[in-house]
Amino acid sequence: MTECMDDYGPRFDTLGAITSIRFGGVEFCAREGLIDEFNIQAPLSPPGYDDAKPGDPFLKIGVGELVRPDEKIYKFHHPYDIRKIAPAVIKRRKNEIELKQRFRTENGWGYEYRKIIRINPEDAVLEIIYFLKNTGTHVINAEQYNHNWFNFGGKDVDESYTLEHSFPIGNHIPQWFKMQEGRINLSKKITRAHYYPSDASVPADANRIKLSHSGTGRSVTASGDFAATRFSLYVDQAAVCPEVFAQSTLKPGASEKWTRRYEFKSCNK
Repeated sequence: MTECMDDYGPRFDTLGAITSIRFGGVEFCAREGLIDEFNIQAPLSPPGYDDAKPGDPFLKIGVGELVRPDEKIYKFHHPYDIRKIAPAVIKRRKNEIELKQRFRTENGWGYEYRKIIRINPEDAVLEIIYFLKNTGTHVINAEQYNHNWFNFGGKDVDESYTLEHSFPIGNHIPQWFKMQEGRINLSKKITRAHYYPSDASVPADANRIKLSHSGTGRSVTASGDFAATRFSLYVDQAAVCPEVFAQSTLKPGASEKWTRRYEFKSCNK
C-alpha cells in the first residue's frame, strides 16, 4: 500500500487495504476503501515524535521510520521524509489474508503489527482482526482507526446517506448535516470536503454504526469488540467516511488484539 503515498504521504499502514467491495453487483468502496492509520494527532502523536529533535527519526506504526523536520506538532497530512519502510510478510488462505510487519529503531522503539482480513461471502461479512505488540523499551500509546471510504454505487454524495450511531453528539452541529433520533442525516448534496470531529466515546457493547442509502436500501453496519474512544465523520463529493477510534497503552512486551466487523446489504437483501 505504498502507492497512496504520492497522494497522502506516509500516513496509512503499508500492510494493505481493502480497496474494493462488491456485493449484489454494486461497489461499496470509494478511492482507497478500508484503510488503516495509527496516531494522527497530539497528544497521541506517533511513538517517539514528541521526544525527537529536528532531523531525528520517529516511529509510524504500520509504515516504519520517519524523520521529524522541525519543532512543530505532528500533522498527519505532512509529507514526512521516510528513513525506512517496514517490510511486510503476506500469507494467503481461503477467504482470508494475513499480513505481518515488524520494526525496531536504534533508539528503542519497536512493534510487531499483524492483521487478518477475513470474509464470509454467504453472510456478506468482512472482519479485520488486529494484533499489536510493543517490542521496544518505551511505552507506546497507540491510537488506531479505519478511514472507511464508502460510496454505495459511485454516484455523488447527497442527502440520501444516513448514519445511525450510538455516540453522544454535542450541541454544535454543522450546517451540512442534521441530527434526528440517533441519526446523522446529510442535509444537502455535498460539493466540497467537510469534517466533523467528536470526542464522544462508547463502550464496546455500543460500538456500532450503520451507514444507509435511502434511495437504494444499501447499507453497511460496522461494529467492534473494543471501546471506541472517539468518533469523526469526513465527507466529500465522492465518499462518506465514518471513523471510529481505538486506543491502547502498551508497556514493553505488552500486546493488544481488537476486531472490526462489517456487514453489507444491497437493495434490501
